[in-house]
Amino acid sequence: MAPLVFQEIFVNTRFISNRPTWLAWLLFSAWASAASAQALPYPRPDPQPTAQAADPATPVPAVPYRSAFAKLSNGVEQRRDDWKKANAEVGQFKNGHADLLKWEAAQASQPSSAPARAAQP
Repeated sequence: MAPLVFQEIFVNTRFISNRPTWLAWLLFSAWASAASAQALPYPRPDPQPTAQAADPATPVPAVPYRSAFAKLSNGVEQRRDDWKKANAEVGQFKNGHADLLKWEAAQASQPSSAPARAAQP
């Protein structure tokens, strides 16, 4: 069995038996190894633009400002409140929610200055 297996493995090498084929195979393998061993030359950049980019005095174009919120809608509020005024109104209650409750109680005990109008159907 072993000689039969040995013969099956090496039967494919018979095409190299004549001299021109052997020479062609040798030249091809030498050419392939030489071609794969060649390295591409490393590209050398032009030093002038690199030097200009490193110089802090190099002029650059101004970047236009574009707000990220420009295309957003204003929401459901129809008017805009002055934030300074709103901040001052909240700032009058130094003790926070406790002062607010006292203020609401005082507002409820005071009579309304204008009489309420009757609702019309």
